[in-house]
Formats: sequence, C-alpha cells, structure tokens
Amino acid sequence: MATGQAIAPDNMERRMSHESLVQAKQEMAQNSNGVRIKSGHMLYGEELEEFCSQRGLCPLCGRVKIKRKAFKLFKKSKWENLTVKSRTTGKYKVYKGYCLSEGCFSLDQVRRITSTNGTQHAQRPRYPKRWSSADDSYPLGDDDTVFSLTPPQEHRFPTEELKEELRQNPKHVDDRIPLSIVQATIRELSSNESITILDLSKVAIRTSDMRMLVSFFEENTFLRTLMLENCLLDDEQAVLLGGGLEAASDMTLTKLYLTENKIGDSGLESICNYLETSSTLEKFDISKNECSSMGAVKIFKAFSQNPLTKIVALNLSHNKIYDLDEDQFGIKTFLTRNRTLRVLNLEGNVIHAEGVKSIAKGIISNTNSTLERLYLGFNSIGDDGAIILANVLERNTTLTYLGLIENAIGNPGAKALLLALDTNKYISEISGLWRNNIDRRFIVVAIRRLLLASDRIAKRRRQPDNPMEPVRSAPPPRVSIARPAPKQPQPEQPQFPPEDESAVSGDVGFGTLSYAPSIASSVPSQITPDGFPMSPLRNDRNGITSMNGTRSPKKSPKRDPNLPVDRLTIFQSAPLAYFDKIAGAHRGIPLIDYRDEEMVVAQSVSFSVDSTIEVSIKTATPANLSSFLQEKDNRVLHFSCHGHPDYIPLENGFGSLHILPHEGLAKLVAVNGSNLHTVFVSSCHAHSIGQAFVKAGVKHVVCCEREDNFQDPVASEFVQTFYQALARDLTLFQAFESAKKAVAASMHATNKRNLSKRFRLLPEMDEVENFHKVPVFFAGMPPQSPLGFWKKQPQLPKLPKHFVGREVDIYDVLQALRAEDMVRINGPPGHGKESVVAALADYAILRSEAFGVDGVFWLPPMPGVVPVKDSLYGDLCQCVSTLQDAPEDIWDKNERLMECRDRIDIEMENMKPLLVVDDSLISFVSAGAQTGFESFLSHLMNTSAAKVIKVMSGGETPSALSGNSMISSSSKIEEASFEISPLDFRSTAKLYGGISNFISSSGCPAAHTATEFAELAEPPFITRVSMPSSVVSQRRSDLYARMGSGIPAATVAIAQGQSKKAFIELIKIANIPEVHVGTLGALEKTLEKMTRLQTAAIKERNYLRALDLDRIIEEIEEMRPEFPTLEELKMEEEVLKADLAEAIGNKNYDEAANIKKEMLLLKKKISRERTNNNGDSAGEATDRMDEVQLQIKNMIEDVRLEDLDEAVTFVIEGADGTKCNFVIEVGEVYDFQPTYTANGVVVWANESCALGGNPMHDKLLEKGGPALVNDIESLPIVTKTGHGPVRCGTGNAVIVGPEKYGELGTPCLILAVGPLSPHNSEDAVDDDTDILHHIKMMLRSSYRSTLILARHAGLQALALNILTTRKTGKAYHETVQMGLQTLVEEAQFCTVKQYQVMASSPNEAALLAGLMTEMGYQRLSAKTYEL
Repeated sequence: MATGQAIAPDNMERRMSHESLVQAKQEMAQNSNGVRIKSGHMLYGEELEEFCSQRGLCPLCGRVKIKRKAFKLFKKSKWENLTVKSRTTGKYKVYKGYCLSEGCFSLDQVRRITSTNGTQHAQRPRYPKRWSSADDSYPLGDDDTVFSLTPPQEHRFPTEELKEELRQNPKHVDDRIPLSIVQATIRELSSNESITILDLSKVAIRTSDMRMLVSFFEENTFLRTLMLENCLLDDEQAVLLGGGLEAASDMTLTKLYLTENKIGDSGLESICNYLETSSTLEKFDISKNECSSMGAVKIFKAFSQNPLTKIVALNLSHNKIYDLDEDQFGIKTFLTRNRTLRVLNLEGNVIHAEGVKSIAKGIISNTNSTLERLYLGFNSIGDDGAIILANVLERNTTLTYLGLIENAIGNPGAKALLLALDTNKYISEISGLWRNNIDRRFIVVAIRRLLLASDRIAKRRRQPDNPMEPVRSAPPPRVSIARPAPKQPQPEQPQFPPEDESAVSGDVGFGTLSYAPSIASSVPSQITPDGFPMSPLRNDRNGITSMNGTRSPKKSPKRDPNLPVDRLTIFQSAPLAYFDKIAGAHRGIPLIDYRDEEMVVAQSVSFSVDSTIEVSIKTATPANLSSFLQEKDNRVLHFSCHGHPDYIPLENGFGSLHILPHEGLAKLVAVNGSNLHTVFVSSCHAHSIGQAFVKAGVKHVVCCEREDNFQDPVASEFVQTFYQALARDLTLFQAFESAKKAVAASMHATNKRNLSKRFRLLPEMDEVENFHKVPVFFAGMPPQSPLGFWKKQPQLPKLPKHFVGREVDIYDVLQALRAEDMVRINGPPGHGKESVVAALADYAILRSEAFGVDGVFWLPPMPGVVPVKDSLYGDLCQCVSTLQDAPEDIWDKNERLMECRDRIDIEMENMKPLLVVDDSLISFVSAGAQTGFESFLSHLMNTSAAKVIKVMSGGETPSALSGNSMISSSSKIEEASFEISPLDFRSTAKLYGGISNFISSSGCPAAHTATEFAELAEPPFITRVSMPSSVVSQRRSDLYARMGSGIPAATVAIAQGQSKKAFIELIKIANIPEVHVGTLGALEKTLEKMTRLQTAAIKERNYLRALDLDRIIEEIEEMRPEFPTLEELKMEEEVLKADLAEAIGNKNYDEAANIKKEMLLLKKKISRERTNNNGDSAGEATDRMDEVQLQIKNMIEDVRLEDLDEAVTFVIEGADGTKCNFVIEVGEVYDFQPTYTANGVVVWANESCALGGNPMHDKLLEKGGPALVNDIESLPIVTKTGHGPVRCGTGNAVIVGPEKYGELGTPCLILAVGPLSPHNSEDAVDDDTDILHHIKMMLRSSYRSTLILARHAGLQALALNILTTRKTGKAYHETVQMGLQTLVEEAQFCTVKQYQVMASSPNEAALLAGLMTEMGYQRLSAKTYEL
C-alpha cells in the first residue's frame, strides 16, 4: 500500500518560501474534511490515500491522474510520474507527478520540491498525511455527532485561562496552587447555579481537595458533568469520590470523566457503589488508569445489578484488563442484561480471543441489545477473535462500527469478516484493518467495497431533540472504512468510466477498481424482506463477447414466428470455497464441470420438431434467482448444485458459498410472486432441495440424485430420456415414468439399490391420480425476449481431464483480481500454474459482471492456437510476436505496430479484458525487445480497464526482485502474488486414481474408480478431522511420496508410467489401516486397539496383517514423545500464568499478548487431553446413544423379518444382455449341488490358507478328503513372516482345482481372505468408524478378487456365504450390505450364470432377500429360472 506521508517541516522549509509553506498548510487544513470522489462517497485518511494510489490520482483532490502504470515482466511493475499540458492553454495541469489544480500545488512549489540542481529527486512525492483511523488516541466514541468526548471549552468551569491565572497569582501565601484552584472553583460554583460542567482536568487534586469537593456535592443539585482527567487521583481519593457521589442523592450527574489517573481496583470498588445506584449517569470514562480484570468485573457487576442504569457510553480503554469474566457478573452478564449501552471501548487491554468470546456471548444473548459501536483495538485478538466477531456480525443488527486496529488479525480472520458482511447489512464502518497482519490487501479492499455498497441499511440519524445530541459540532470521522453520508443521494448502480488519457483535460476516470463498482453494479438497491436483491442481475452466458477475440455484437438465434416457443432456464451453482470457522481458513468445494449436463439437456430438448425450446444458462446466485422469479414468463427451471440436506447451496456471486435456508426459498418465492411451474433438481441431495421447492409453492418438482462429482451416467441417462420425452409433448408424469424405465434397464445401473429413491416426482400424491399428468412446455405465456449466444474462447489452454484440488487457489486469485489490476502466479514447473489460470479465466468469464472480465487473452498464444486475422486477439498476438522478435525497442517507431495499436485502442475502449502473460512462452532476442513488450503492456493497462495475470515459469529471480535502485519501493504497483503449492493428500490421490491404468473395473479389485481409491488412501474419518494432528503417519508419508508428493506433473507421470509391481506395492501400503493421533489419550487408546487387533491377527493366522500392525504399534510408540501428559500440560500452564502476571506487572503488554495466545492454545490441548482421558465426552456419549438406538432399530427389523426357509431366486441382467440366477437360501457351501459342470464354492480363509477350527471348515475338509488338504497345502507361499507363512494377503483370493474332491459336489474352491474372522465371530466394531471403514474396503476387494478368479476359471455356478461380524448391530448390517451390493455389481460383468448365496440363518436369508428387493430386483416364486 503506497500511502502518502506528511511533509516534515524541516524538509519543506528547505524547498519552499515561508509564504508557500503557509499556503500549503492552509490547503491541507481545508482538505482535512476529506474528498468527495465521483461516486459521491467521502473518503478520508488512509482510505483516500489508498484509493488514489491504486489509480494514480492526486491524493489532495482525488480527481486528476498524476501517474501511469509501467508494466515490468520480471520486476515489480511501477508507477511513472506524468507531466501533462492542457491542449487549449498550453499550461501544465500535471508536472512531474504533482497536480497543479486549484487547491493542490502551484508550479513554483512543485519545482522547489522536485528540483535540486535541475534534477528530480528519486524518492516519491510526499503528500500531507490526513487524519486517519490509525491514530492511537481514540476518543470514547469518535463519531462525535453522537457521543462527544468532552464538552467545548466555553461551557466548562473553570476555564483554562482561569486555571492559569490562579497558578500564576495564588490567593493564599501557601504555594500549594491546586488548593487555590479548587477553593476558587467551589466558591464560584456555590454562587452560580448556571454552571453545569465542572472541569478540574490537569489539576493535581490532593486528599484534602477531594474532601472539599465531596462536601460540595452533597449540597449541589445542578451539576451534570464532572471532569477529573489527569488529576493524579489514586485509590484513596477515588474512595472519597465514590462515597461522595453515592451520598449526593440530589445531584443528577450524567457524565463522569476520570481518564489518565492512577485509580486501581480498590478505588474502583467505592465508585462502583455509586454506579450500582445511579439512575442518571450516561457516560463513564475510566480509561488510562490502573484497572485490572478484577476492577473491570466490578464495573460490569455494578451496571448489571442496577435496574435503573442509563449508561450509554463506557470507556475502559488502556488499562490492565486481561479477563472479562472472572465471576458470574462479568461482561457476558452485563451485555446480556443491558438495554441502554451504545458505545463500549476496551482498546489497549489484553483481552485476546477469550475475552472476545465473552463479549460475543453477551451480545448474541441479548435480543434487545442497543450496542452500536465497539472498540477492540490493541488487544491482540488474532484470527480466532476476528472469527468470533464475524459470527456476531452474522446475527447482530445493531452494531454499526467496529474498531480493530493493531490486533494481529491475519488473512483467515479478515476473510471471516468479509463473509460475515455478506449477511450483515447494518455495519457501516470497520476501522484499523490496514494496521494488522493481513498480507492479502485485496481482502481489506473487498471489505471496504461491501461497506460502501449502496445496499447497506443506513441507521436513522438521531433528531436534534435527542438527549444524546452533542453539545459541539463533530470533526470528520477518523475511520479507514466508511459508508457514505446518508444525506447524499446515491445512484442505484454507480458507474465509473475506464481510465484513459483524460488527465490532459483534467477530468480523470477511476477505472474499474473503484471502491464500489463491482459490488454496486452487481448488488441492486432494492432489498426484499428476506434480504435478497430485487432488481435483476444478468449473469448468464448469453451475449458475452465472442471468445475468439472478435468483437461480434450480441446476436440472437432467429425464431420462426410460425412455431411455438418456450424456454428452459438452467441454474448452476459451483462455489469454489467456503469459510471453515473452526479452522479459520477457506476450504475448497470440488469444482463441478456442468458441460456434459448442459449438452445432454440442450440436445434432448432439440428433439422438439414442430416447436422451439430455448435453453438459458445462469449462475445460481441470490440476485439471479430473485431476478428469474420476477420474470413472469419463466415457468421451467433446471437447478444443478452441490447438495446439502439442510440448505440450498448457492454462489454469493464471487466464488464463495452462499447458504439459502429452505424457509428462505419459500420467502423468496412468495415475495417475487413467481409463476414457476416445474423444477428439475439435479443434486446429490435432490430430495431435500426438491421438498424445499414444493414447500415454496412450486407445483411439480423432479428430483434426480447424482453422485458428488456429477460423473454419473445413470443420472445423465435419466436427464436425457426425461427431456426428450418432454420435447415430444409427453406429460410430466409420462416423461418421468419413461425416464425411470430407461434407467432401470440401463447397463450403467450397476448399483440399483434405492433406485426408486434417487428419482422422485414431488409432491407424491397417489390420491390425486392426474395431478402430474400435465404438459410442461408450451402451456403458458411464451418468453418475450430472445436469447443471445455464447461462444467458447479457443486461446485458453485446455484443462486436463482430471483437474482437482485447486478450488481455493482459484478463489484467492479471483478475489485478488477484484481489488488489484495485476496478479503474479509463481511456482516451480509441474505445479499446474497454467491450468489454474485457465480454470479461473473460464470461471470468471461465465461470471463476467461479478469479476469485471468480459474477455480473456493469453499472450503469447498457446502452441497450436492460430488467432483469427484482423481480430482483436489477432492484433494483440501480432504486436507481441513483432515486439519479441525485434532487435531493438521498436515501440512507437514501427508503423505496423502503430496501426495495430490504433485498432486495439478502438476495440478495447469499453472492454474489461484480462490479459494473461505467460513467461514460459516468451523469448526475447534482445533487451530492447523486452522493453518494447513492457511498453506495449503498459499502454494496454493505461488505456483500458485491463487486468493482468503474470504466469512466472520459475518464480522471481534475485535480479528481478532487486529491481532498480533508483526507484523507491513506494512507486511500485501493488501486485497480489500467489505461490501455487503442491496438492493436498486427498486431491493427489484423486488425481492419481483418475489417471492410473490399473484403477479400473477390470483392474485393481481394491479400487475401480478414482473416488474409491481416494477413500482407500484417505479414509473419510481423516478428511473430516477439524484439528489435524501435527504427527503424520508413515503410511500417509509413503503414499504421498509414491504418488508424486502433490506435484501434478509428477503424479500424472507416475500414474501413466508406473509398473505393475510398483502399483502393487502402493496398494499394499494403502491397505494398511490409517492411524490418526492428536493427544496422548488418543495415542493410548489407539495403541491398545492395535495391540488387540495384532493379537487377534496372529491367532487367526493372518500373518501379513499382524506384520503391518507390528509396524503401526512401533510407529505409535515413536510418536509418544510428541504428546506430553496431562500433568505436564498443567505444569506448563502454571508457568505461563506466572509469566503472564510478571509481564502485566512490568507493563510489557506485547509479551503478555503472546503469552496469552500460548495459554489459549495450551488450554485447547488440555481440554482435548481431558476428553480423551475421560472417554466420556458429550460427543462420544451421543455417538454411543446413536449406536444403541441403531442396534435396537436393527433388532426390531430383524424381529419383523419373516424367516426365509425356502430358497428364493432373483434374476440379474448383465451388461451384455445376458441373465443370471441369484439364489438365496439357508445352508452351507459344502451342500451346493449345481446344475452346471463348471462350478465352485467360495470359502472364507485366513492368510495362511489353513482351514479348520470351526464346524463348517471341518465338514468341508471331511467331505473334500486328502486331495483337498494336499492341494491347499501345495499352494505357493507368497512370503514368510516371523509369525508364519502367508499364501494369500487380505483382500485377495486363490483357487484350487479343478479336481474331484471326495464327496464335494464341486471341482473348484476359491479361498478368499477377508478382513474378518472366517467363523463370522468377529466382535462388533460399531463404535469404531475407522476400523469399520477399513473392513468394508477390504471386503469389497475380497469379493471382487473372488469373482475375477471365477471369471478366469470359466465357472458358471458359484456358491458362497456372506462374511460378516457377529449377527447384530451396525457393523453386521453394513458388512452384509457391502457384500451383497458388491456381488450384484460385479455379477453384471461376470460369466457366472448362477450365484448361490448361503445364509447362516432364515433371518439372514430374509435380510438378504429384502436387500435384493430394495435394489429393484424382482423376486421369483420358483427356485430356479431357465435362462
């Protein structure tokens, strides 16, 4: 931030005459009230300086352009000073970067300032520093139109002149002057009842003086204001003062000022007795004293217990307060009960985030709160405190001012405040943000824009007869962020002209990055009762400038006037990120590519032969939705979004998540009086969103539940068939039924479970037979306005097919582009910088109005891109090509370049282009060529509203960073710089899984898709952890390194070129259970669990599993030193408490602030440790209760199931049209008597393939005879461990046969190794989500491996039972469901014609049959079915 600085008097006097100096000071004084910019807003101080520095304007008048941008490719771009003459008079309007307009500088002044021996100084021009909110001396409430700190001098007694006279001429021989002043004051007051303000400030009052004043109070009835500021009052005198005020029952004091004294807690106790009884006091100032936490709590308690209090303003700033809630009468109780307080100043204390939390609870708890101004500067509240305040702003409607100067707030806290302003329309000022640790200045700019937006709800100005009206006029507000004065008329949508060379005429535009243009242009002025904008915000793809670089006008497809016309509007919500308030950071939301769905819908409705159905695509923002509902000819809506069961996820218009509650949708529809007839919801929570539309009054809603990533061929087939049917004039009911039948018969429907629940027609009204038998299109008023068209831009790099994990990067860069003209993208090669920029450009161009971008031009063009000749992009590329190949700087010299420049200037006159300068594509043949190229880019930035993204191939070089020593850093243009870092673990796993050739339906049984592999590599319970552990497991580290360590190029190369052996090693590591430890208590529990599992693995002869668990146990033991015990944490807390008390005693508040932060973090650790040690937290108790309820529910369902004693058959249709029997019966696999010769049975075994130990195994070996035993023992040993030999790992299977095995009716046995005991005797793991997840992953792999062997062996019949835990609880039901679901899915691609599923009991058989019916398969009455 390049802010102006005050001219030091000694420096100025060396350059100016005395008269010039006086004149400049007068001009500075005249401008101290701020500058009104073209939008009508008044700007002051840092805010004005920042506004002008962004645009190169004069910081004195805020209108004339004095600098221009100079683009630099490898260095920081900078500002160059302008010298401009008037075309008519020939006089200078700007000279060497100084404005010569009236009221700014004269030419003589500038020449003296800038010239020394005829040369200009290298340093930047110095301008007067304006009154800024960064001033350390904040008053009680610096909006003095409401709360004046002190009365004017003419109303006080004694006056300063009288005090000075008494000091110089004492009336007594005694030289103790203060006594004379007090005596004279009291004598005058006793005889003059018109004096209501007693001001003894800066008078050293002794104890005898105080006794005299107290005696006077007892007889006084007219005094209203008592000012004892800087009077050296101590506790003894404060006790006298408090007693005197309490005894003076007839004195109606309204204001008491005791600032800058030495009053401590004991003195405050007496004053608090008065505060507890006073029914007239409105303002109390005890700032800059020695009040500690105990004293502050006494003050809060006094006001809390006073039912008659009228306190309006309370100032406790600059004391020693670090805890605001030492007992039940702290600030929380005070703010909860109070109904009068409007100003609270707690600046300059040590309250931290913990104190902010108490304040927040009080404000939120008080539904009748009147608090308007809250000062919390110099308290080191940090990001945690800012996030808490953001939560308050989301709910509060009274606060209009928030002071946060010097609070160590970083980017997370600022982002939280920014998001809160999306909800809060009442706050109008947030001061001090510039003086924090916010390195992303565009966040502060975005906050400022929202505060200046025209849709802020102005608080009503108080009338003059208000008793709180000030007694003097107010100076200009000293705030860095301010809403314009409500008396000034505001345009509905302020427009700012683009920057040009109008500095010559003295009328300079402000470009596209003014304080409110993008906000004001996208946020309408009318607000619904629900808080949504009413006027339309066109943010669709229609009519966007054609993307091949040509400036085609907005066109419309020709309509045949003889054909009926209707319209389908597609709303798409694709927010990039949401703010995680717990973590204090933005979290990415997977970016959805809606192009496939768009194409399916558009092609499907084109089946309409004798009519036209237009398709319009819009971004789902509140403003767009409100606009859509207002248009009465919009009847059909297709709504696509991420899903959530509790709300509708929209975009806020700038890439962030906007939550629309279900009831909010109903209000929005009701307010706009919509004619909406039919809504199609495409989402992973379509049913809950569909129900919200029904409750909002929409008559017909179609719900299509999709997978999270929208790569769902079943849903796509449903959409296609549904819209094709509607285009053929079928009714809604007919189209829905047709689509359901198509999906049921689809080859893609591998998982038909809950198929009927995925696709629903709401409301479900069976009693009204013909309710949904209505036409959808051509049943209402035809749309009046034709649609435009949208054309894809060809010059952007093609996004990779698998683009994941960059949503937060895209969001951050887009937010920077809203505030900055230039953004730099750094990062080593292979990190995907070009892909990130291409994705954000594509995202921004679809939301052109929000981001101020209506064209993207990649310079130089990407390889293979041939720009259209004589188009805008063609001219841009021609200029770049000519300049970079020139032997010298030919800018302004080459006629061909000048012709191109003229055409470009005309084409880009009203454009808002985004120029992407790719360093990797540029190669200069000379230094002059680089200079010419930079001049070309500088010209584009100064003659249009262009924004620039610089993509640096290898980051900045040292020479580039050093720059030119003659150019001061303040002359450089602010650039938001972003480092593209490696992908996180889960995104890396998704990228790897999406590219690897081994992860497919015919490849690795552990994972068939990228999503399955990501869940295997990073279990969901790790993804959901809000407080990640500082200790990373060895499994996670190994996987991350083997997948490329998050570098996209490396990940792609590994996935494409990895050998089968290397992939198998990676899968072996992924199959190891994940360990997540955050506390010592959690470590002990995990260690106990892993030891138990290791013992069970050895007992069950799962030796590889035991070996993996040995390593995990060893790794956990190595983690132990990282986690101190609870006793050690408590000892550390006591040490910090002692250090904090010492720091406060020494008045070392910075050190105290740091210690308090450490204590807060330590308290969180202690809390987590206690939770783990107790093992009985509220969350765990709730989880256990849920588990018990689920077990009871499952038991009830088991009782309700009718036992299935006879076999039941289902038919499954394969992907190739073939069918197979799926028979469920009670029995054992050794009794299987198939009708097919090629058959086999599946036996669940351990890793050593040693059968026996349970009745089923013993019976099987008995029937199979010695031949079966010999074949099993002859299986090759895969590896030998210290525990024993391993023939098959968990999740895999081996086969023996074909052979005649005694009395067995099958020639083949498949030995499958699952994660559970082959005896189905594993203890339930219902309360262990991570172990249950691992079990399900390994079960799926086991079933798939089994069917792969069956297919390779050519088996036509297969018998098996379902591997489960004990026969009850959540784990049992989920393992049964996983097994059956996997079998059904894989059966459609297997050659087996008969599956015989052997249930262990009639109840289990009934459960399996019920699941098959739920999946949509018909139950046959006969045992077998002829194929």
